[in-house]
Amino acid sequence: AEVSTLVTAALATGADISAPGNLYLAGTGTPHGATPAGRWVPLGAAISAGVFKDVFGDANALIRRSTFTELGGWRVTKERGGVDSTGEDWELFARAVLRGYTLQAVPYPLFWYRQAPGSMTQTTSLHLYRKRVLAPFGTQVPAGLAGALELAKTLLAQRSDDPVIVSIAMLAVGARSAAHEQLLCATKPTDPIPSMLAAAEMINLVRNHNFSSSASGVVAEWEALIDGYDWFAQGSSSLAMTVKSHSQARGAHQLIHLGQTEATGPGPVLLGARSRAETVDVEEVLSTDYSLYADLTHDDGSQTFGYYLPFSGRTDWEWASGIIVPDKPVASVRLYLLFRHRLPPPPLAGPG
Repeated sequence: AEVSTLVTAALATGADISAPGNLYLAGTGTPHGATPAGRWVPLGAAISAGVFKDVFGDANALIRRSTFTELGGWRVTKERGGVDSTGEDWELFARAVLRGYTLQAVPYPLFWYRQAPGSMTQTTSLHLYRKRVLAPFGTQVPAGLAGALELAKTLLAQRSDDPVIVSIAMLAVGARSAAHEQLLCATKPTDPIPSMLAAAEMINLVRNHNFSSSASGVVAEWEALIDGYDWFAQGSSSLAMTVKSHSQARGAHQLIHLGQTEATGPGPVLLGARSRAETVDVEEVLSTDYSLYADLTHDDGSQTFGYYLPFSGRTDWEWASGIIVPDKPVASVRLYLLFRHRLPPPPLAGPG
Protein backbone atom coordinates (compact mmCIF):
# COMPACT_ATOMS: atom_id res chain seq x y z
CA ALA A 1 0.00 0.00 0.00
CA GLU A 2 2.84 2.39 0.77
CA VAL A 3 4.64 1.95 -2.56
CA SER A 4 1.44 2.12 -4.59
CA THR A 5 0.36 5.30 -2.78
CA LEU A 6 3.71 6.96 -3.43
CA VAL A 7 3.62 5.94 -7.10
CA THR A 8 0.09 7.30 -7.43
CA ALA A 9 1.18 10.61 -5.89
CA ALA A 10 4.21 10.87 -8.17
CA LEU A 11 2.20 10.14 -11.33
CA ALA A 12 -0.60 12.52 -10.36
CA THR A 13 1.65 15.46 -9.47
CA GLY A 14 4.74 14.86 -11.59
CA ALA A 15 6.85 15.34 -8.47
CA ASP A 16 10.52 14.41 -8.44
CA ILE A 17 10.22 13.35 -4.80
CA SER A 18 7.14 12.00 -3.01
CA ALA A 19 7.59 11.80 0.76
CA PRO A 20 5.04 10.45 3.28
CA GLY A 21 4.39 10.90 6.97
CA ASN A 22 4.63 8.21 9.62
CA LEU A 23 3.20 6.75 12.81
CA TYR A 24 5.48 6.48 15.86
CA LEU A 25 5.91 3.10 17.54
CA ALA A 26 7.19 3.25 21.11
CA GLY A 27 9.27 0.35 22.39
CA THR A 28 10.56 -2.82 20.78
CA GLY A 29 7.27 -4.64 20.17
CA THR A 30 5.46 -5.43 16.93
CA PRO A 31 3.28 -2.73 15.34
CA HIS A 32 0.41 -5.17 14.76
CA GLY A 33 -2.45 -4.02 16.95
CA ALA A 34 -0.29 -1.33 18.59
CA THR A 35 -1.57 2.13 19.44
CA PRO A 36 0.55 4.82 17.75
CA ALA A 37 2.56 7.00 20.14
CA GLY A 38 2.01 9.88 17.73
CA ARG A 39 2.16 10.78 14.09
CA TRP A 40 4.07 13.11 11.79
CA VAL A 41 2.82 14.58 8.53
CA PRO A 42 5.33 16.72 6.59
CA LEU A 43 4.53 20.12 5.06
CA GLY A 44 6.50 19.50 1.88
CA ALA A 45 8.62 22.07 0.03
CA ALA A 46 8.30 24.86 2.64
CA ILE A 47 11.83 26.16 2.26
CA SER A 48 11.64 28.99 4.83
CA ALA A 49 10.37 26.69 7.58
CA GLY A 50 12.89 24.07 6.45
CA VAL A 51 15.74 26.18 7.84
CA PHE A 52 14.46 25.52 11.36
CA LYS A 53 12.57 22.23 11.25
CA ASP A 54 12.38 19.06 9.17
CA VAL A 55 9.25 19.73 7.12
CA PHE A 56 10.17 18.04 3.83
CA GLY A 57 9.47 14.37 4.53
CA ASP A 58 11.10 11.10 5.52
CA ALA A 59 13.87 9.15 3.79
CA ASN A 60 11.28 6.42 3.24
CA ALA A 61 10.28 8.20 0.04
CA LEU A 62 9.94 7.68 -3.71
CA ILE A 63 12.64 9.58 -5.66
CA ARG A 64 13.15 9.70 -9.41
CA ARG A 65 16.34 7.92 -10.34
CA SER A 66 17.55 10.85 -12.48
CA THR A 67 16.89 13.31 -9.65
CA PHE A 68 18.66 11.12 -7.11
CA THR A 69 21.69 10.76 -9.38
CA GLU A 70 21.89 14.47 -10.22
CA LEU A 71 21.75 15.36 -6.52
CA GLY A 72 24.59 12.97 -5.75
CA GLY A 73 22.53 10.62 -3.58
CA TRP A 74 22.65 10.33 0.19
CA ARG A 75 25.57 11.99 1.94
CA VAL A 76 26.38 9.74 4.86
CA THR A 77 28.87 11.29 7.26
CA LYS A 78 31.25 9.77 9.77
CA GLU A 79 30.69 11.13 13.27
CA ARG A 80 31.21 9.79 16.77
CA GLY A 81 33.58 7.11 15.52
CA GLY A 82 31.25 5.54 12.97
CA VAL A 83 28.88 6.06 10.07
CA ASP A 84 26.08 8.50 10.89
CA SER A 85 23.08 8.77 8.58
CA THR A 86 21.16 11.12 10.86
CA GLY A 87 19.48 13.94 8.94
CA GLU A 88 20.42 12.61 5.51
CA ASP A 89 16.83 12.95 4.28
CA TRP A 90 16.45 16.55 5.51
CA GLU A 91 19.79 17.46 3.95
CA LEU A 92 19.01 15.75 0.60
CA PHE A 93 15.50 17.17 0.34
CA ALA A 94 16.73 20.68 1.18
CA ARG A 95 19.30 20.41 -1.61
CA ALA A 96 16.58 19.22 -3.98
CA VAL A 97 14.14 22.03 -3.22
CA LEU A 98 16.88 24.69 -3.33
CA ARG A 99 17.89 23.44 -6.78
CA GLY A 100 14.34 23.59 -8.13
CA TYR A 101 13.25 19.96 -8.00
CA THR A 102 9.62 19.36 -7.03
CA LEU A 103 8.90 17.69 -3.71
CA GLN A 104 5.38 16.50 -2.89
CA ALA A 105 4.35 15.68 0.68
CA VAL A 106 1.96 12.75 0.89
CA PRO A 107 -0.36 13.71 3.78
CA TYR A 108 -0.76 10.20 5.14
CA PRO A 109 1.30 8.19 7.65
CA LEU A 110 2.38 5.27 5.46
CA PHE A 111 4.87 3.51 7.76
CA TRP A 112 5.82 2.95 11.41
CA TYR A 113 8.81 4.82 12.88
CA ARG A 114 10.21 3.09 15.94
CA GLN A 115 11.29 5.07 19.02
CA ALA A 116 13.11 2.99 21.60
CA PRO A 117 16.20 3.22 23.82
CA GLY A 118 19.26 2.96 21.60
CA SER A 119 17.41 3.94 18.41
CA MET A 120 18.77 6.68 16.18
CA THR A 121 16.38 9.36 17.45
CA GLN A 122 17.46 8.72 21.03
CA THR A 123 21.22 8.69 20.46
CA THR A 124 21.68 11.46 17.90
CA SER A 125 23.91 14.44 18.68
CA LEU A 126 21.56 17.35 18.09
CA HIS A 127 24.45 19.74 17.48
CA LEU A 128 25.91 17.55 14.71
CA TYR A 129 22.43 16.96 13.33
CA ARG A 130 21.64 20.68 13.04
CA LYS A 131 25.09 21.44 11.66
CA ARG A 132 24.57 18.91 8.90
CA VAL A 133 21.07 19.90 7.82
CA LEU A 134 22.00 23.59 7.61
CA ALA A 135 24.82 22.83 5.16
CA PRO A 136 22.73 23.05 1.94
CA PHE A 137 21.47 26.50 2.90
CA GLY A 138 25.04 27.70 3.33
CA THR A 139 25.81 27.15 -0.34
CA GLN A 140 22.55 28.38 -1.86
CA VAL A 141 20.46 30.97 -0.01
CA PRO A 142 17.18 32.11 -1.61
CA ALA A 143 16.36 35.81 -1.61
CA GLY A 144 14.73 36.84 1.64
CA LEU A 145 16.04 33.87 3.59
CA ALA A 146 19.48 35.12 4.59
CA GLY A 147 18.33 36.51 7.92
CA ALA A 148 16.45 33.36 8.88
CA LEU A 149 19.54 31.29 8.11
CA GLU A 150 21.70 33.51 10.32
CA LEU A 151 19.18 33.14 13.13
CA ALA A 152 19.22 29.36 12.78
CA LYS A 153 23.04 29.36 12.90
CA THR A 154 23.00 31.63 15.94
CA LEU A 155 20.61 29.39 17.82
CA LEU A 156 22.72 26.37 16.93
CA ALA A 157 25.87 28.03 18.26
CA GLN A 158 24.30 29.42 21.42
CA ARG A 159 22.09 26.55 22.50
CA SER A 160 23.83 23.40 21.30
CA ASP A 161 24.71 22.29 24.84
CA ASP A 162 21.06 22.02 25.83
CA PRO A 163 18.98 19.86 23.43
CA VAL A 164 15.71 20.62 25.22
CA ILE A 165 16.18 24.38 24.89
CA VAL A 166 17.23 23.99 21.26
CA SER A 167 14.08 22.04 20.45
CA ILE A 168 11.82 24.62 22.07
CA ALA A 169 13.65 27.52 20.45
CA MET A 170 13.51 25.95 17.00
CA LEU A 171 9.75 25.37 17.29
CA ALA A 172 9.11 28.94 18.37
CA VAL A 173 11.30 30.48 15.70
CA GLY A 174 9.89 28.13 13.06
CA ALA A 175 6.42 29.47 13.80
CA ARG A 176 7.66 33.05 13.47
CA SER A 177 9.39 32.20 10.20
CA ALA A 178 6.19 30.78 8.73
CA ALA A 179 4.35 33.97 9.68
CA HIS A 180 7.10 36.27 8.37
CA GLU A 181 8.48 34.89 5.10
CA GLN A 182 10.76 37.91 4.87
CA LEU A 183 12.23 37.49 8.36
CA LEU A 184 15.48 39.36 8.87
CA CYS A 185 17.24 38.96 12.19
CA ALA A 186 20.58 39.61 13.81
CA THR A 187 20.04 38.63 17.41
CA LYS A 188 23.58 38.09 18.66
CA PRO A 189 24.38 41.01 21.02
CA THR A 190 27.86 41.65 19.65
CA ASP A 191 29.73 44.77 18.60
CA PRO A 192 29.48 45.65 14.90
CA ILE A 193 32.21 44.43 12.59
CA PRO A 194 34.62 47.34 11.90
CA SER A 195 34.44 46.86 8.12
CA MET A 196 30.65 46.96 8.31
CA LEU A 197 30.75 50.23 10.25
CA ALA A 198 33.17 51.74 7.76
CA ALA A 199 30.94 50.73 4.86
CA ALA A 200 27.89 52.13 6.63
CA GLU A 201 29.60 55.50 7.12
CA MET A 202 30.48 55.66 3.43
CA ILE A 203 27.04 54.82 2.03
CA ASN A 204 24.70 55.70 4.90
CA LEU A 205 21.49 56.94 3.29
CA VAL A 206 19.70 57.57 6.60
CA ARG A 207 19.31 61.33 6.95
CA ASN A 208 20.34 62.74 10.34
CA HIS A 209 21.22 59.23 11.49
CA ASN A 210 22.83 60.55 14.69
CA PHE A 211 19.86 62.77 15.67
CA SER A 212 22.15 65.78 15.76
CA SER A 213 19.53 68.52 15.57
CA SER A 214 16.14 69.13 17.12
CA ALA A 215 13.65 71.98 17.20
CA SER A 216 10.91 72.02 19.83
CA GLY A 217 11.38 68.31 20.46
CA VAL A 218 11.13 67.33 16.79
CA VAL A 219 14.26 65.73 15.34
CA ALA A 220 15.01 66.80 11.78
CA GLU A 221 14.17 64.17 9.12
CA TRP A 222 12.41 61.87 11.61
CA GLU A 223 8.61 61.76 11.71
CA ALA A 224 6.84 60.76 14.90
CA LEU A 225 4.94 57.46 14.85
CA ILE A 226 1.73 57.22 16.94
CA ASP A 227 2.82 58.47 20.41
CA GLY A 228 6.11 59.78 19.05
CA TYR A 229 9.48 60.01 20.79
CA ASP A 230 11.62 62.17 23.08
CA TRP A 231 14.98 63.68 22.19
CA PHE A 232 17.98 64.44 24.32
CA ALA A 233 21.77 64.38 24.11
CA GLN A 234 23.74 61.73 25.93
CA GLY A 235 27.33 61.96 24.76
CA SER A 236 26.00 61.76 21.23
CA SER A 237 22.41 62.60 20.45
CA SER A 238 19.81 59.91 21.03
CA LEU A 239 16.11 59.28 20.73
CA ALA A 240 14.35 58.08 23.86
CA MET A 241 11.03 56.27 23.96
CA THR A 242 9.19 55.61 27.20
CA VAL A 243 5.98 53.60 27.46
CA LYS A 244 3.79 53.75 30.55
CA SER A 245 1.33 51.01 29.60
CA HIS A 246 1.21 47.91 27.42
CA SER A 247 -1.18 49.63 25.00
CA GLN A 248 1.14 52.54 24.29
CA ALA A 249 3.20 52.62 21.09
CA ARG A 250 6.06 54.98 20.31
CA GLY A 251 8.39 55.34 17.40
CA ALA A 252 9.99 57.35 14.62
CA HIS A 253 10.19 56.75 10.89
CA GLN A 254 11.85 58.03 7.74
CA LEU A 255 11.40 57.41 4.01
CA ILE A 256 14.69 56.64 2.28
CA HIS A 257 14.94 56.71 -1.53
CA LEU A 258 17.25 54.07 -3.00
CA GLY A 259 16.41 54.48 -6.68
CA GLN A 260 17.07 50.91 -7.77
CA THR A 261 15.57 50.17 -11.21
CA GLU A 262 15.34 47.34 -13.71
CA ALA A 263 18.42 48.83 -15.33
CA THR A 264 20.48 48.69 -12.13
CA GLY A 265 18.88 45.49 -10.88
CA PRO A 266 18.17 44.68 -7.23
CA GLY A 267 20.95 45.32 -4.75
CA PRO A 268 21.50 44.32 -1.12
CA VAL A 269 20.44 46.74 1.61
CA LEU A 270 22.45 46.87 4.84
CA LEU A 271 20.51 47.73 8.00
CA GLY A 272 22.10 48.47 11.33
CA ALA A 273 21.22 50.18 14.58
CA ARG A 274 22.21 50.28 18.22
CA SER A 275 20.00 50.55 21.27
CA ARG A 276 20.02 50.12 25.02
CA ALA A 277 17.50 50.06 27.87
CA GLU A 278 17.79 51.75 31.27
CA THR A 279 17.08 48.40 32.94
CA VAL A 280 16.76 44.86 31.62
CA ASP A 281 13.69 44.49 29.42
CA VAL A 282 11.14 42.77 31.65
CA GLU A 283 9.56 40.80 28.79
CA GLU A 284 12.79 39.38 27.34
CA VAL A 285 11.05 38.58 24.05
CA LEU A 286 12.59 39.33 20.67
CA SER A 287 9.92 40.80 18.40
CA THR A 288 9.04 43.65 16.07
CA ASP A 289 7.77 45.66 19.05
CA TYR A 290 11.31 46.69 20.04
CA SER A 291 13.20 46.79 16.78
CA LEU A 292 14.56 48.50 13.72
CA TYR A 293 11.87 47.75 11.14
CA ALA A 294 11.76 48.25 7.37
CA ASP A 295 9.14 48.09 4.60
CA LEU A 296 10.24 48.06 0.96
CA THR A 297 8.60 49.64 -2.07
CA HIS A 298 9.87 48.15 -5.33
CA ASP A 299 10.30 50.03 -8.60
CA ASP A 300 7.24 48.29 -10.04
CA GLY A 301 5.05 49.65 -7.23
CA SER A 302 4.75 46.40 -5.29
CA GLN A 303 5.70 46.28 -1.62
CA THR A 304 7.40 43.86 0.74
CA PHE A 305 6.71 44.29 4.44
CA GLY A 306 8.15 43.01 7.67
CA TYR A 307 11.93 43.10 7.68
CA TYR A 308 13.07 43.70 11.24
CA LEU A 309 16.05 43.61 13.58
CA PRO A 310 14.95 43.03 17.20
CA PHE A 311 16.71 44.29 20.31
CA SER A 312 16.93 42.24 23.51
CA GLY A 313 16.70 45.11 26.02
CA ARG A 314 20.24 45.02 27.38
CA THR A 315 21.44 47.85 29.62
CA ASP A 316 24.60 48.44 27.57
CA TRP A 317 24.60 49.46 23.93
CA GLU A 318 23.55 46.59 21.68
CA TRP A 319 24.25 46.45 17.96
CA ALA A 320 21.91 44.66 15.55
CA SER A 321 22.60 44.36 11.84
CA GLY A 322 21.45 42.42 8.82
CA ILE A 323 21.25 42.47 5.05
CA ILE A 324 18.08 42.48 2.96
CA VAL A 325 18.58 40.61 -0.31
CA PRO A 326 15.59 41.69 -2.42
CA ASP A 327 14.43 39.76 -5.45
CA LYS A 328 13.28 42.97 -7.19
CA PRO A 329 14.80 46.47 -7.42
CA VAL A 330 13.97 48.65 -4.40
CA ALA A 331 12.79 52.19 -5.07
CA SER A 332 12.50 53.21 -1.41
CA VAL A 333 12.62 51.95 2.17
CA ARG A 334 10.39 53.14 5.00
CA LEU A 335 12.56 52.76 8.11
CA TYR A 336 11.04 52.61 11.59
CA LEU A 337 12.43 52.74 15.12
CA LEU A 338 9.82 50.95 17.24
CA PHE A 339 9.07 50.56 20.93
CA ARG A 340 5.48 49.49 21.54
CA HIS A 341 3.10 47.21 23.40
CA ARG A 342 5.62 46.55 26.14
CA LEU A 343 6.31 47.66 29.67
CA PRO A 344 9.17 49.94 30.82
CA PRO A 345 12.23 50.30 30.72
CA PRO A 346 12.71 53.05 28.13
CA PRO A 347 15.21 52.30 25.36
CA LEU A 348 17.60 54.65 23.65
CA ALA A 349 17.91 54.06 19.91
CA GLY A 350 20.37 55.31 17.36
CA PRO A 351 20.76 53.99 13.79
CA GLY A 352 24.24 52.80 12.98
